[in-house]
Amino acid sequence: MRTYNSNSQPLPPEFEKAFKVACKQLDNSIAKLSVKLPSSIWTTSGGCVCISKKPKIREIPSGKGWRWNQAKNRYYATVENLNVEVEVLKLVPRKSIRSTITKLPKLKLW
Repeated sequence: MRTYNSNSQPLPPEFEKAFKVACKQLDNSIAKLSVKLPSSIWTTSGGCVCISKKPKIREIPSGKGWRWNQAKNRYYATVENLNVEVEVLKLVPRKSIRSTITKLPKLKLW
């Protein structure tokens, strides 16, 4: 059983889906932890990486001419059977300052 948010409000649908994927990953393998995020994190669809410390958004590998930007709010949910709180946020590409690229990739990183 899982509870969403500290005030028991349901997560928005897109965030709930990401939370369920994270829960499934946590249930399947209690942390094959990586030291840092691989540069291929956004090139493979459906991938999941567990790291030992919370990264800063600027530390997440991105492409040439763009970086990751937080879109919308951060939500917190608890995986009750593991007694773990999960922070769920969505990152989308954003053009870097002085970049000459004209089209951003259509990616989301949770």
